[in-house]
Amino acid sequence: MSTDLIDRPSSISRWLLGVSLVCLIAAILFGWLLPVYTDEVGWRFLRRAAIDGADSLLNDSCGPTSFATPPWFIMPMRYFSAIANDVLAAPIFVRAAGVVCALVSIGLFWRLVQQLEAEPEQSRLTAALVFALLTAGVLPLVLVMSRPEQILVLTSALIVLTSLARFPQLNSARAAWCKMLLIVALSIVAQSYHLKGVVYVLIALGSLLVSSRGKGTVLPRTLGALLLVASAAVSAVYWSGRFQCPNDPILFEMFASESIFVTFLQQNGFSAFVLQLLKGANPLNYVALAVPVEPPMSHWLPPNRVAPVLHTPLFLAICLIWAFATIIAIAFLIAFVVRRGLLAFGDTRVVIAVSVAAVIAAWGASQLNRNVYEAAHVLPMLAIFIVICWSLRTTDRISVYARGLTFIAVPIAIVTQAFVMWAYAVPLARANTTPGYAAGQPYSVSIAGRREIELNISEAMAASGMPKGRRLNRLVIDDLTYLVLQDSYRPLHFTGIFGPWEGTIKDPIAYLIDRDSDGIVVGCRYLPPRLREAAAKSGPICAISREGMTRLAAAAAAK
Repeated sequence: MSTDLIDRPSSISRWLLGVSLVCLIAAILFGWLLPVYTDEVGWRFLRRAAIDGADSLLNDSCGPTSFATPPWFIMPMRYFSAIANDVLAAPIFVRAAGVVCALVSIGLFWRLVQQLEAEPEQSRLTAALVFALLTAGVLPLVLVMSRPEQILVLTSALIVLTSLARFPQLNSARAAWCKMLLIVALSIVAQSYHLKGVVYVLIALGSLLVSSRGKGTVLPRTLGALLLVASAAVSAVYWSGRFQCPNDPILFEMFASESIFVTFLQQNGFSAFVLQLLKGANPLNYVALAVPVEPPMSHWLPPNRVAPVLHTPLFLAICLIWAFATIIAIAFLIAFVVRRGLLAFGDTRVVIAVSVAAVIAAWGASQLNRNVYEAAHVLPMLAIFIVICWSLRTTDRISVYARGLTFIAVPIAIVTQAFVMWAYAVPLARANTTPGYAAGQPYSVSIAGRREIELNISEAMAASGMPKGRRLNRLVIDDLTYLVLQDSYRPLHFTGIFGPWEGTIKDPIAYLIDRDSDGIVVGCRYLPPRLREAAAKSGPICAISREGMTRLAAAAAAK
């Protein structure tokens, strides 16, 4: 490769950085148009311990595991979630939270590059590459999903930055205590949001152990490590217990089908199990999730927007830049370790990079089915791994290829993102001009028209005869009505009543009457025809009161 272009003055690196950063920010802001996907509201629904006294599932057919009281150290985040969700109870705020978190993560990545790269030009080139990687394909749209993955990325980036930070105004012991407290607190925040947070403890442990040096730092680092291990053990028991389902064999099988240990170790044998682990550990599995496909998973994006002939070139282009960036990062890491031997592991960057790689590999190896939102944490963590490893470069030869990759990645990112905007801008804009449920996206809701939807919900409930002036009990809701009715007691999600997560529930009305439910308030499109016909309606909302369900049950029994 000719180095004439690459060795030009730093104005080129400034241009690359500016273009890639502007493109990434524009792509994130474009994500404002994305309707709120069901799993964004779903995780709010599952974290109700501060409201109901326990976290719950979509229904209670699992028996004793349907409700779970989180460990005490998780409860502060449950109270935070309850307050935030109550104050910001509208789809537009869900999307705003996602966009803000994505923008903050960009700032943290930029800060990480600055902290690791002392040379200004190399700092700009590395940042430009990372921003280009995060811009490619539909990844920016995935990054604005307001889900636990955002918290994992934010806390992990802050943990790494904390480990690398220097506090010249404090002595080493005090700095070590400060770092330990912050790293442990950030890890607990991650553990409170998702089971993935338990796996991410590896990053916190690695970052903590190399965050300080000196005799005065041994005690805080040791104590912090013990706290991390203990909290992870308790969190692992809590999260794994939530997905046990002793009273519903159908849901038990559905949960078990997500487990690699059940599916491969027990059913296919040890060799297939090991092979699947190795295949799953490949981070490029998640790069494929950033490629526009037809049909999109659960129609989280409008369907029929990507011609099949375009999928292969988009896939190759996006995988190319991620694959080469990762390979070069691994080459830098190996070269650094080979040159320094065991002394390399005395470098903070090496330990953190290995910890990040371990988390990526461990989570990937454990997964059988990869939903698109998994890319929202694996690929940003892979970007952090790349940033750290690129700062370890020891050979000019590899550095030339690394710098050259930036010149390739930025145009690819621009082209793929331009295609995404061209393909989805019109249907996404149209979806957000109509309040309620997004047309063509059965599991998404528009961010527009909060007041109109609240009025529809109120009118439908009143017409159905639903009681006023008290807290409603075991109300069936959907992603849109939940944001208005989240103050009800232990609500039930429509997917846990009408499918696909209904389990052994064969007669929804009989089940709801048995649970002393006050009724159903969901989008009419989610109801079976018989219930839709009997429901009170206002706009897209249907409501059936307790009395209405009793009448339906009596009519069914009379047949």
